[in-house]
Amino acid sequence: MRLLIALIALPCLFCLPPLASAPALASNSTNTPLQRGWLDLQAGHSTMRQSEQLWQRHAGRLLSQRYGNALESFRNDSGREVSNLRVIVSELAGLEQLETARFFFFDGVLFRISGRYARHIGIDEAIRQLSQRYGQPSSVSGSERRQAYWDTGEVWVSLLADTQGALNLQIEHRPLARLVRTSNIEVYAGYVVAKPPGRSILMP
Repeated sequence: MRLLIALIALPCLFCLPPLASAPALASNSTNTPLQRGWLDLQAGHSTMRQSEQLWQRHAGRLLSQRYGNALESFRNDSGREVSNLRVIVSELAGLEQLETARFFFFDGVLFRISGRYARHIGIDEAIRQLSQRYGQPSSVSGSERRQAYWDTGEVWVSLLADTQGALNLQIEHRPLARLVRTSNIEVYAGYVVAKPPGRSILMP
């Protein structure tokens, strides 16, 4: 059974594009420091070191730091984890306007930000701030669960106010996120192949 699943997973690897090197950092042509706090970080460009320096400047508190879970690219109802050592997830509190936030890095480059705004920040104010970075939203809905989306081609941004009043944010760099999914498949295929004979792949 272990060998069968490995044989099923491995052909998918040949259908996926090869891993690319991390993109170069975006330059600031004016050499003027930005002053938007955590929004100065750019998915697909900012490094982990740059992020850590910004967190220190803005009094962010590091709550936890762990490796990514390769099983996030698969349906995973068991709660199991298979660590992808190329992905680091840092969870912080205390950043301006965000109650909590998680920053995801692939090979040291930021590819995703997810977080929850502080209760005193309304969706209109959040849209205004995000629009300064990403331009006008591609879509805004005005129902009970108000939401807004931005799509810049490479970067996708989602802002959602749920029924409990929490305002949730996700920012993702699509090309890097695709590389992460490819890496997760490779890690999981290696995990399956390395299982001792006779042991179920469902066991840790």
